[in-house]
Amino acid sequence: MVEREKVSGFRLPEHTLSQLDELIKKGVIKNRTEGVIEAINSFFNDNYFLPEEAPFLYVLNQVVKSPNTIKKWDKLDKTPSILIQQSNGEEVILNRHSPYHASVHRLLTDKDDVFIEVYDTANHFKE
Repeated sequence: MVEREKVSGFRLPEHTLSQLDELIKKGVIKNRTEGVIEAINSFFNDNYFLPEEAPFLYVLNQVVKSPNTIKKWDKLDKTPSILIQQSNGEEVILNRHSPYHASVHRLLTDKDDVFIEVYDTANHFKE
């Protein structure tokens, strides 16, 4: 069954509307609704893991932007590489080396690729 979209009205400051319009002009978003949805998704992704509760997963999620994948981090040990599609069309390859060490390869569409190593130094070197 197809999920129906719900209509919700809310007020935004004029400055926020101007920012959305600027993103439309630059071709980043198609319309204001898409911009609001992207912003809420980004806010959710950024705040799903709290730094004081799970610092390693918080940092890893900031890099990968995929809380659904990071939530399964403890179960990923049998899957060395995971390809994650980003909402902006970019791809990320996530490699789990241990519960406290990951490498991230961002495949950027119009720039050089980026490689990032993420360690939980408090736990990684105890292994």
